Amino acid sequence: MKGNDTVIAFPDENIWINNLANQNLATAGSGDVLCGIIAGLLAQKMTIEDAVPASLYIQSKISKSKKNVVVEDFIGEIPIAINSLKNNN
Repeated sequence: MKGNDTVIAFPDENIWINNLANQNLATAGSGDVLCGIIAGLLAQKMTIEDAVPASLYIQSKISKSKKNVVVEDFIGEIPIAINSLKNNN
């Protein structure tokens, strides 16, 4: 199935659905950015069960920050989205 939603299935059979994404993520390199965000959170000792949904949230938040997002936009927006996540915004 193709669509905006991302479904994550963990080994413990937990399923998480991200329905915050939009068409801005259908751009070259957005998956690479997602991988980088996940790796960065894992490097900070976050568990995979927390890092993946948090990364998807961060990426989705960035994708909604502008009308047309290109990969270069993600870099400057990542700290803003992380602060938003920390502050529950």
